[in-house]
Amino acid sequence: MQSTILVKPNLKLILLGALLIAVLHDVFTSGRSQASFREHHYRASWMSDTELARLIDKVDAEPNSDGYLLISEACEKRGEMRKAMFYLKKAKIIEKLEETED
Repeated sequence: MQSTILVKPNLKLILLGALLIAVLHDVFTSGRSQASFREHHYRASWMSDTELARLIDKVDAEPNSDGYLLISEACEKRGEMRKAMFYLKKAKIIEKLEETED
């Protein structure tokens, strides 16, 4: 009884197959993602105090949920969690109002 049932796997083909799957996954998922609130003319990362104050004034003058989400993200990156939660709640409320208007 010296017949072998299992065959040695071809590791090169397995590696190439895994690489092909990873590339295809990246191609299909990067092109089909939803639009994010970060895709607008505001810059959230590493805002200075004056830029953040200017952004808050601008969004308070013309309230929209995207602006408040961006302010919330900027406050969160700075470690100001209470402000981040405050602006996140504002964004959710305004988002509900925007949905009812549509």
